[in-house]
Amino acid sequence: MFVNKKYYTVNLSDNLKLANYKICYLNGDMDQKLREKNIEDLKNKKYKILIATDVASRGLDIKDIDLVINYDIPNDINTYIHRIGRTGRAGNYGKSISFILKNEIYLFNKINKKFNNNINKISYPSNIEILELNLNKFIEKIKNNFEDIKNEKVDIKKYKNIIDKLLIFTENNIELLCIILFKIIQNNNYIYNIFSNNNKNNNSKYKMKINIGLQDKIKKYDILKKISEVMFIDINNIYIKLFNNYSILTINTDKNIKNNYNIYINKKIFKIKNLY
Repeated sequence: MFVNKKYYTVNLSDNLKLANYKICYLNGDMDQKLREKNIEDLKNKKYKILIATDVASRGLDIKDIDLVINYDIPNDINTYIHRIGRTGRAGNYGKSISFILKNEIYLFNKINKKFNNNINKISYPSNIEILELNLNKFIEKIKNNFEDIKNEKVDIKKYKNIIDKLLIFTENNIELLCIILFKIIQNNNYIYNIFSNNNKNNNSKYKMKINIGLQDKIKKYDILKKISEVMFIDINNIYIKLFNNYSILTINTDKNIKNNYNIYINKKIFKIKNLY
């Protein structure tokens, strides 16, 4: 997966690790030993995904890559060709996917013209489609486990003892116990949300504080741009009210955001903290 900026390699990697992806990254600021270790682990299949900048990936030779993702579309055609050339080598099948923002369509059109307009355009899935996919995966896991139990591949006696203990806390209400267990095992309500009546507008408002103020003499747009890049949230969904030595952010998003972030502007670190 290719990105245009070094800090994207770290932030994107951290977010994907939270979703249990086996992932590593390369950027120009890395220690050489860590870089070599990540490359070796990637070749040995310890990691399945690599996030890298173009500079950090130069000279990198990894076989059997079947997918290249341009998280950030490159600014020139040669870089695009170099990136997608990492897959489909030696007659093997390969695929590349590029994420395009509205303000990057002109770059996409420029690249597409080079390929005689043969690049397929697809729309990204909606929140509801993603939730339905997660729910279907969850149902499939239940089916597989049921088959294992039915075919006596699992010793159910030890589980029955645990269930008996858990039922004590739910006053022998099996339905309530199922709901509690379901709530615990789901990941950040990704499954539950599909049953919500509020799916037309899943956005939540977050109030956050950042230690940048009027005294820092930093343009409002530059602050918002950095926050957008670090938090992976559309700049149009971030609002800021500047005070003398701090600012209050209002963020509209359907994502689960962290309590703390750091941003770097003019070689200074500024901290963002959740107010709630």
